[in-house]
Amino acid sequence: MKETKQLSLIITFLSLSFLGNIGHAQDAALAKCMKTYLDLKVSPDMALSECRKMSMIDCVKSLAGTPYVAFSIKEEDGKFLVDVGNETSRWMEGKTWDQISCSAFQKGPYRRQSDKYAGMFGSGERSYEWFRQAWCTKSQVQLEQPYSLEEAKLRCELGVEIAPKPVAPKPN
Repeated sequence: MKETKQLSLIITFLSLSFLGNIGHAQDAALAKCMKTYLDLKVSPDMALSECRKMSMIDCVKSLAGTPYVAFSIKEEDGKFLVDVGNETSRWMEGKTWDQISCSAFQKGPYRRQSDKYAGMFGSGERSYEWFRQAWCTKSQVQLEQPYSLEEAKLRCELGVEIAPKPVAPKPN
């Protein structure tokens, strides 16, 4: 009876703090894990510690290697400003943004590289630009690049939802 009360208190605490945004499925998995450990007469603190580790491992495993999803940071006139983050290897050229129905945000962060070339028909200088943000018709964009292990771990540690709920448009 005492373990049941402890389990109930721990789960209530967790659902209000640690797991805030993660979801009911993980709450249920944590409750089942806690019950298993408490049935084995493991202390509630140790059970909670072990179950958190297992929950984190499951979260990271489910996310690492899956396609990276970039989310909008702003909505304006039915368009969404999507940001692919600090990792410059995800920044895209304007044409690449166009291929996924987005328009590169040229006033936002970008990276430029120029080089000289020599070919059969002459020589010159080329310039490339990669943009971090773009205006898109959707609030999120799935990229071909996967989440790295570090990114998956960080998302899981922070309790960031994989597909956050879209921000409601502002009333006019």
